[in-house]
Amino acid sequence: MWQGIVVHPGGRLVVDNSDVCGAVTAVKINNGFSTSAGSFDIQNSLFRYNYVNLEVTDYTAGTYPGYVIGTHFEGGSLPPNSCGPGFPVAPTSNTFQGVFISQVSGGDGISIGDAATAPAAANRFTNMDRGIYALNSELRVFNNEFEDIQDIAGLNLGYAVYAEVNPPGPYELIVGNGSNRANTITDCRFGVYSTGMRLVNVSDNTMSASSGPFEIGVEVNRTSDSIIVAANTIENFTNTGIILDDNPGPGATGVDASVNNNTLEGTFDETVGVFVNLLDGGVNVNINSIDQVFRGIVLQSLSTAGQVQVDTNTINFGYAGISTQAAGGILSLDVAEPLIYKNIISGNCPYPGGGGPCNTINLNNSKIRGIMLYLSPDAKVFLNYIEHSGAGLYILRDNLEGNALCNEFHDSYSGVVWDNVDTAEFGITVGVTNRVAGTMLSSTTSSDNRWTSTLGGGFEPVRSFSINGSKAGTIVWYYRNAATYDFPGGGTNLDIPPATPLDSVIGSTSTICDILEDMFREGQIPQALPQDPSGQREASLDRSLASNQTVISPKLYAYLRWAYSNKVSDSRVETALRLTNIPKLDSIQQAWQAGNLTYAQTLVASLGPINVEELLYKQAWEVRLQKSSGDDGFFWTEEEEESLKSIAQANWEDAGTAAVFAQSLLGLTQIPHEWDVITDEELRSGSLPVEGPRIVPNPATTTANLLQVHDYHTYEVLDTRGTIQLTGRLNGTWSQTIEFPGLLPGLYLVNLVGKGGQKATLKLQII
Repeated sequence: MWQGIVVHPGGRLVVDNSDVCGAVTAVKINNGFSTSAGSFDIQNSLFRYNYVNLEVTDYTAGTYPGYVIGTHFEGGSLPPNSCGPGFPVAPTSNTFQGVFISQVSGGDGISIGDAATAPAAANRFTNMDRGIYALNSELRVFNNEFEDIQDIAGLNLGYAVYAEVNPPGPYELIVGNGSNRANTITDCRFGVYSTGMRLVNVSDNTMSASSGPFEIGVEVNRTSDSIIVAANTIENFTNTGIILDDNPGPGATGVDASVNNNTLEGTFDETVGVFVNLLDGGVNVNINSIDQVFRGIVLQSLSTAGQVQVDTNTINFGYAGISTQAAGGILSLDVAEPLIYKNIISGNCPYPGGGGPCNTINLNNSKIRGIMLYLSPDAKVFLNYIEHSGAGLYILRDNLEGNALCNEFHDSYSGVVWDNVDTAEFGITVGVTNRVAGTMLSSTTSSDNRWTSTLGGGFEPVRSFSINGSKAGTIVWYYRNAATYDFPGGGTNLDIPPATPLDSVIGSTSTICDILEDMFREGQIPQALPQDPSGQREASLDRSLASNQTVISPKLYAYLRWAYSNKVSDSRVETALRLTNIPKLDSIQQAWQAGNLTYAQTLVASLGPINVEELLYKQAWEVRLQKSSGDDGFFWTEEEEESLKSIAQANWEDAGTAAVFAQSLLGLTQIPHEWDVITDEELRSGSLPVEGPRIVPNPATTTANLLQVHDYHTYEVLDTRGTIQLTGRLNGTWSQTIEFPGLLPGLYLVNLVGKGGQKATLKLQII
């Protein structure tokens, strides 16, 4: 191989209709920061089998006298004699790169492609490890085609566009930006990767795969100012469509991020549409179409974000049957005050066929959840349409004063599942009950959630289901114009409609839902939900302090973290905070963001943990700071990864958000507790009151489910004349499906006989 062409400062190179083949670096333009810039004009040419096709380095401020247009960069091992007699074969142990840019800054940086017109392809990049690699540079990429950018050298590469600033600095990356500037990325392992930039805009590009591996579409890390990922089409990815991770980087004061108008389609399995992790500032995820994913939108470790808004997305997700974790349309994990509204979310319950209606529950269907909330204080969930899910809304622990209103749960087994939730943590207090309603509503106003089904005959999904000690029996759910049907008697955890049929949809849209619709259209939603005036947080603090006089319990600690981050000033809060290291932990985060790693390390070293959560926080920060000051890039060593995994997998009751933090550093999202209504009999029976057996749906057609029949062993179905039509045995589980094909429409009685001779009689309407 030959060394290639070198352009010195003040020189000029024109490559037009040429074939440049078999070089170590085909064209190298090192300006040496000279004021007499070297210039280049490369067009309509073929660069093939070069290790590096074009290298541009050491330019500062000003206009760059050079462009690349209409050129094909092709990598890969050099076949014998392909460049002419005597050329040796290029070993695949070397990386193949299209364009390498280093230390190019000022002005508009360097553009690869044509920003003014939309040719068939400004440039083509095929069969290499990296298409464009920019180091500490301003970069704009327009109208290029990238194909078969894979990990040829086996060095964990395969990026169409890779932009890195280390340490983070004031550089911009723009990849596409308008329909006449769009790039096409096909069969590339990764689409666009960015770390350390000031501003990143990835818009209007198309990324897909027909044969080659395609893992991640867009990944943006450690940005210090703003992120826009918009109007891209990203299909056939096997990992994640869009990742925003660890933003901002050091030196930032907050990042504004927008992920909007993208079309994302995974390969199902365990793919994720949008993953936003460890971000300070504000993030909007809206108007995206997400299909064939395990989880649609994941929001994680955003407790310090100023605004988190997820709206107007269409999400088709499903449980793939290969994970112990639950599938979800939207997952909010350790997020302060998320706004989740106007989303259309469809699961694949009943698994595996999907398509609803979800009127039975089993292990797989229980892992299909429309919206999941965990450690998400003051979540506002409204105007969402959720269908074909085992749980429309899954609420898990420590969700202070959240509210849900004007949502529709359609063909879902349960509207809400409560897992380890004290009712003081969700809803507003009215008398002795708690009500899931909007903070703007009066104490007598309905929350106007509704439960609908295609089954007809008045069947509704289960309103609310309580597991793991949750006290959902004191939650009052208000159905449109049918408040008397919610928890008859006020003490029922598993709410089945009474015998009187209800229409699939009752009543018209209420005033509050109209108001919300208007607020949404007028853009007032983020500002129009005031804090709840009920004083519930203060009451919760009083209860916690009364039961924890000398010890800060995990629950009280989680509350104090929220109170500190939300500047809740109260003498009781201030007293309790002085017993914790929460302000110091916040100072560590601020020092890290400011790039003052030495001060952050000093704070971590001086941290005296008072509980398991702070101990694990300290360990996770030690790993993070060690990585930030190291020289081995941003990949965890095996030892660092094992240390973080041990924290992420610690007992969640004690570890709290420290476990979430460790997961975030590893790029994982796992939540504790699984809803298994079939096999976890002991846990369920301990959290549900004894209510007796029941039948759902009722009315039914050819099948129905007997619930809470684990103490019975036989059943018989009789018509109104007392003639036995069917008999069968029960298998001793809490629920069991029975079939009755051929029975004429009408009223029947179902007699149950228990092992100890106890009996129960239920009414069944067949339509």
